[in-house]
Amino acid sequence: MNNKIIIFVLAILALNSCADPELGPVLTFDIATKGAYIRFVDATIVEFDKDDPNGFLEYEVDFVDEEDGTTVVEYGLDVTFIDNTPDNGDDSESNLTFYQSWQSSEFSTSVNGNPGLQVNIPLGELLSLFGLSEVAATDQFRFFGYVIDNKGNRYSSTNSTPTVRGSAFQGYFDFPGTVTCPISDDLFTGTYLMDYTEFGDSPAWATFNTGEVTIGLRSPSRTVRVIPIVAYQAFGGFDFNLEVDFICDRVVASGFDTGLSCAAPNINFTNVFGGEQVMEPADITDDSQFSITLYEDGGGCGYGPSIRTIQFTKQ
Repeated sequence: MNNKIIIFVLAILALNSCADPELGPVLTFDIATKGAYIRFVDATIVEFDKDDPNGFLEYEVDFVDEEDGTTVVEYGLDVTFIDNTPDNGDDSESNLTFYQSWQSSEFSTSVNGNPGLQVNIPLGELLSLFGLSEVAATDQFRFFGYVIDNKGNRYSSTNSTPTVRGSAFQGYFDFPGTVTCPISDDLFTGTYLMDYTEFGDSPAWATFNTGEVTIGLRSPSRTVRVIPIVAYQAFGGFDFNLEVDFICDRVVASGFDTGLSCAAPNINFTNVFGGEQVMEPADITDDSQFSITLYEDGGGCGYGPSIRTIQFTKQ
């Protein structure tokens, strides 16, 4: 190990800036913007079941403006289709296609007190809309929401600020509907033994913990699992939640920015290498064992990219 390597946790800076709300103004909608936007309230189903044309996405939004959402008279959705399995022909449609709109007479009152709507999007309607007979795992519909106010102004992600679209205001203009194979909550959860089967060409300190971990759900997804891990234990250890997605007969780990570095840039883990997303085979009817693969780029620490293949065995 090179004892000159120093790893920083950039998140510490963020923690130090959260001390006293009186030190600066609190950002509110009326300060940040004028107009209206779509706010996320809840989601119960966020993926399409590829084998169930009667299956659907289900979520709830409400509408925010300077008058508690009352100027919004219409909510609408456009959609595109991304064919991620072009081996059987590429049916992608990149142009925005109108899906549906709802008028203010159809709105109800959300838990926030603003006008809102619970939306149900059946897969079968989208198949008809795009002239598709079927879809495959990893194919995706992308939705683009907008609202229209009582003056005829239209607000969408294209004319709203990043602040309003971001997590602070829970903006929910655009979102995906990925096609997959939902699995029951009792599969791929619980205690697993975690160990490397391939570590790559990298320093010994560049590692996650091994041993027992407890894998949990990431609601409302019906396919994503969350694995708490500890990285870089030689430097005291840093906690992360590693997300893995079981996509029918494959499993893929989500890449992430560690926020750590020896020198700029930060160390990142990615599931894309050589232009291809790296997946491992999986049997979603048998959760006794599975593996994931990630690549660590080494950031500014002078090593990488280095492969990491990790095996999980149910205890």
